[in-house]
Amino acid sequence: MIFRQILIVLVASSLGIAPMVASAQGAATVKVGLIDTISGAFAQVGTDTQHGAQLAIDEINAQGGVAGHRFELVVKDEQLNPTATVQALRELQAAGINITMGYASSADCLAALPVAAQSNVLVMGSNCIATALTTTKFDKHFFRIAPSDAMLTSAAAQFAHEHFPTISTWDAYAPDYVTGHDDWNFFSEKLRRLSPSVQTGKAVFVPLAAQDVRSYVTALSSALPAESAKSHGLYLATFGGATAAVVKQGKPDNLFGKFAATINVGGSEPTAAQLGADFPDAWFVYDYYNRAYNTPMNRHFTAAYQKAYGDAPNSWSYEGYATIYALRSAIERSKSVDVSQIITALEQVPVVTPKGTLRYRPDHELAQPVTVFECKGDASAPKQYSCPHWVTVPAEKVAK
Repeated sequence: MIFRQILIVLVASSLGIAPMVASAQGAATVKVGLIDTISGAFAQVGTDTQHGAQLAIDEINAQGGVAGHRFELVVKDEQLNPTATVQALRELQAAGINITMGYASSADCLAALPVAAQSNVLVMGSNCIATALTTTKFDKHFFRIAPSDAMLTSAAAQFAHEHFPTISTWDAYAPDYVTGHDDWNFFSEKLRRLSPSVQTGKAVFVPLAAQDVRSYVTALSSALPAESAKSHGLYLATFGGATAAVVKQGKPDNLFGKFAATINVGGSEPTAAQLGADFPDAWFVYDYYNRAYNTPMNRHFTAAYQKAYGDAPNSWSYEGYATIYALRSAIERSKSVDVSQIITALEQVPVVTPKGTLRYRPDHELAQPVTVFECKGDASAPKQYSCPHWVTVPAEKVAK
């Protein structure tokens, strides 16, 4: 047996592959804390992130683990509450779990990062997109998986400029927290640089957890001129339950019919799936759509996720899956589960994801393409909606 293991090491080394000779049964365990929104109106964000992460863990463990370790996921529900996020982080750290992932909102990441830095805990920001996390609030303990809001809004502004040149005014409906305000400001500034004649109109900011949004719908709708459907576009910065609320409560007023186009930054296909035929025609700008990437890993991921969970993967499940594979790359390179060594490895190692092989920049932003895809309600489609068009905006075009 010892001779067989030595032979495996020699062959793997000659091929440039980090060998994993420990059996799955005999391997030690590296626990990864998933802090995310598992319940409430935004539960799908955390649940899908968990599904993607668990699929990756099952695959890696079935192959024998990594560097003598098996992965294990420990889930904490923070219910989109920064205070609960910090409490979950402290509980994981007290239990000796120093590698964390998830974090549904940027407010969660911003609250957790100072505590994580003080305790030498790794924060893999699977979901949070605030640019401040890799600029003014930068700390070496944070690495992002999703694109930043600066990258997303850059892609959105380019898409609006190229595909909707006749729209003269863009209005906004966004959540009233750091990401909502930053996204609208970034989008407005970048679009004005590309199209100096384009104006910004009414901007409505809504509490993130608000369920009755009728007054905000009225405020936005009443500010529109009679001919707005020919000249106004809607910039939508909501996701999950917040998007469902504005679509449902805006329907009696034909809110979305009053705009020539809708661009939803940070939203994704699950919202279209939830609303079905009632979903308006909208262009999502986020990090992933399963049909947009034709890599071997994405084909495998899509098929495996479909088999495991009965549906195609979405952006959040991609983020969970990619997070675990990023950690695998770092642990494989460093041959250690020490946080400091994982940080060093993440700064150096290529990260293989369903979108392709990516690398972290010095600011711990993952250099990656942004995905733009159209979805709309379609009563004739099997799922009552369809997503007929998609494009990817290359990493070099969205880098700040």
